[in-house]
Amino acid sequence: MRGGTFACVVLLIAGTVLAWFEVGQVARVVMTAGCAALISLPVLRLLFMLHSFRRRADNIYTAITILVLAIIVITAALLSVQR
Repeated sequence: MRGGTFACVVLLIAGTVLAWFEVGQVARVVMTAGCAALISLPVLRLLFMLHSFRRRADNIYTAITILVLAIIVITAALLSVQR
């Protein structure tokens, strides 16, 4: 997961540098990719945790993780409908 955060930071810095040199649309795309990746990292972490809890047959933490993922999915769906 640390590698993912590092990659996001690199994308954001690269987008900022491209914006300084007024590359235009490329800078916006790179920065958007960095932000999207940074936002998706916690969801990926939850998916890895879910897999780990299911392998250990830890039903309570599996249920909690599924609940948190459901809240995230429902919130994202509601926000996309409002736009």
